[in-house]
Amino acid sequence: MALADIPAVYVLGAPRSGTTWFQLMLGSHPAVATPVELAFFSNYVAPWYDAWTRQCEGGAMEIKPAYWGVPAALTETEFEEALGLVVERVYRAVLAAKPGATVLVEKDPQYCGCVDAIRRTVPHAKFLHVIRDGRDVACSMMRVAQTWGGLWAPDRAGGAAELWRDCVEAVRAVRDAPGGYLEVRYEDLLASNGPEVLRDVFAFCGVDDDASLAVGLYERYRYGKHSKDEVLSGGLTWSGETVRTGAHVGFPDDFIGPAKSGVWKEVFGPEDMVAFDRAAGGLLVDLGYEPDRSWAGSTVPGWTPIPTHR
Repeated sequence: MALADIPAVYVLGAPRSGTTWFQLMLGSHPAVATPVELAFFSNYVAPWYDAWTRQCEGGAMEIKPAYWGVPAALTETEFEEALGLVVERVYRAVLAAKPGATVLVEKDPQYCGCVDAIRRTVPHAKFLHVIRDGRDVACSMMRVAQTWGGLWAPDRAGGAAELWRDCVEAVRAVRDAPGGYLEVRYEDLLASNGPEVLRDVFAFCGVDDDASLAVGLYERYRYGKHSKDEVLSGGLTWSGETVRTGAHVGFPDDFIGPAKSGVWKEVFGPEDMVAFDRAAGGLLVDLGYEPDRSWAGSTVPGWTPIPTHR
């Protein structure tokens, strides 16, 4: 099976946007295989492309192009084909671990910075973009920054807003992807029409979108009706060295938060609102979460809204 013959769907979104919850529901569909975050494009494929470009341009050498290294053996087309073979091998292993699965779904928030590498390697890729109110995302980032997310999660509203903004804008840049692009709002998934949203997603992925199946999977992972361990106990396809060595496959104890919208109203202080608005207020309005930027108020002396960095 060539890479072009593997239906590949990428679930992207800023960290703490509900992408894992969404992935688990998709992964429980009998035709979908989805692994834990592989960091495959972020740790391997994208850096390989970067190395190729540096070698073609001569890198730190004064002679440009130097064409030392791999460019001395392969053409650019052959190099891209070689990377495609590696991706194909990994994806075939994931699919083989779930008999009956025909669609590969990969989820990794780090991939927000790898969309160009994905499109270059998997031209037929489909993109599912999970978008959540950036203020709630910021609250979740700030919460996990105190524990397991300390190495990556911003612990202040301004920094979290910048990360949310950069991720959302990077993924929205692939709205013209030939394979297809679909935005899913976290708030819609939480609402009573969640199963209908899930059905639309199944149809987008090219798998059975039977209503009863969508309702069953939604209820299986519905927040508030199951414990953290129950919600995080299914959906993922495991194989490789993880299975061979019997490695631990759990999640941090506080991985799941309140799972509701509007948390920011209870957490944000005036300074948090100002900091968020300065970094991402314009995008919040563009996405329809607020009609304008007056939500942040002007309680801090001397503060006036400034345009969001674009």
